[in-house]
Amino acid sequence: MERASYLPILLTKRGELSALADLTPETKVMLTPLFVVHPIDWDWETGAPSKSPTDHVSGLGKKLAGCWGGGRAFIDPVFVIDEAEPDGGYSHPLSTIVGEAAAEGTQLVPVVSPARGPRYTAAAAALHHDTGAGVCVRLSPRHWPIDPPRSLSLTSYWQLSRSGQRTRTSCSTLARRSTAS
Repeated sequence: MERASYLPILLTKRGELSALADLTPETKVMLTPLFVVHPIDWDWETGAPSKSPTDHVSGLGKKLAGCWGGGRAFIDPVFVIDEAEPDGGYSHPLSTIVGEAAAEGTQLVPVVSPARGPRYTAAAAALHHDTGAGVCVRLSPRHWPIDPPRSLSLTSYWQLSRSGQRTRTSCSTLARRSTAS
């Protein structure tokens, strides 16, 4: 019998994490959550974010591991991606979150997209290289090819998407073509 599988997309806010923590183990085995790191609060008095991306994600990996209880999940810090040049011992916020979760026994797989910058993509690639966990490719409708050729590989598709060419199709169409090759 095939087990049911559901991929909820959850912001990393207190309510969502609390609800996930309250699920029974029997329910959790049917899920693979995709955590979207919530945006940094804005300080209206200073006209700037209230925290740095590094401060915002500090401790988040441990919180995610605590509510998920181990296992595998996806992590998308799309709202806090920091493309600034690193200082000294600085690590990318993605690396911080994934490392903290791993220390607690939870494997967070980075989410990538053609719209992400080079530092983020490099951080996700380094995590894949170090852990072998892979990546989750998240595409918006504008990143799907209109009529992808049968021989389209993920690598060539990624390059096509990053080139800025207009693309669109359904997820099932690309998946069907990929499996038929």
